[in-house]
Amino acid sequence: MQAATYPWILTIDGNCQNEPADIQKLLSIAENIHQEHKAIVVGIRKQSDEPWQRRLLTKISHRIRQLLLKDDCPDPGCNLKLFPKATFINIPHFNHMHRFIPALFKREGYKIINVPVSQYRRERPPKIRFPHHVLSRLSDFFGVMWLNRRRCRPELKND
Repeated sequence: MQAATYPWILTIDGNCQNEPADIQKLLSIAENIHQEHKAIVVGIRKQSDEPWQRRLLTKISHRIRQLLLKDDCPDPGCNLKLFPKATFINIPHFNHMHRFIPALFKREGYKIINVPVSQYRRERPPKIRFPHHVLSRLSDFFGVMWLNRRRCRPELKND
């Protein structure tokens, strides 16, 4: 991403679940974001064809996440996201941070703009290796909570 030549970065799902035509929705909203109004644009998947049990667990986990992180992102699993490169380069980086981009930008004072997007059915079932998958996500989650609490914004004083 450091080599990107444009001021905005767009991420899209590697499983081909995102509709490329939805990119235009995000771009048109970003065009209306003025420099003084810091915001990122993230997709919210409209429907899910997952089994009801998985949808219920997802809904519960997203609600807990929202209560604790307050990142204004109802669907952190949607990988269709558009954000400014300059800020992204300067936020804390770690493996699997893509799930926490809204929280990390909110930490920097950004507003999160959510946009409904389409979702294709998965080609293959997700590779979830319990307990590694769950433990690594929990570790990242608590790490982001810690980062949010420890945010330091130095003030410049003129003498």
